[in-house]
Amino acid sequence: MNTKGRERLLISLFLLITGRRKFLRVSGDSMLPTLRQGDTVIYRNNDANKLNLKKGLILIIKSPLEPSVLIIKRLHQNNPYGLDVRGDNERSSIDSRTFGLINHSHLYGVVEQIIPRFNLKEIFLSKLE
Repeated sequence: MNTKGRERLLISLFLLITGRRKFLRVSGDSMLPTLRQGDTVIYRNNDANKLNLKKGLILIIKSPLEPSVLIIKRLHQNNPYGLDVRGDNERSSIDSRTFGLINHSHLYGVVEQIIPRFNLKEIFLSKLE
């Protein structure tokens, strides 16, 4: 990780500790290769700022199929009728191609930082090679 990356991580962690950001653990493989099972994302709440939503942002949204569940998807298109969100792993993602546009009110937050899953086995094996 370069200096800029470390600075962003420290700022995100500070904002998380002070309650200005939230975190979510990744479950599933719909966002592979960007996000893997067990990764952690730090995100800012939708109401923290009036968000300028641009194509490509990773969003936290309430599932239209199960509103008590939060899902992570990439913004494909933002229009007045709703958000077109998609998973990076097209074969494994249930997204706007299945359930249609997401109402803007279902937007929960925008991902600011990805913290990869810490896997001791991978680290240990790479040291042996």
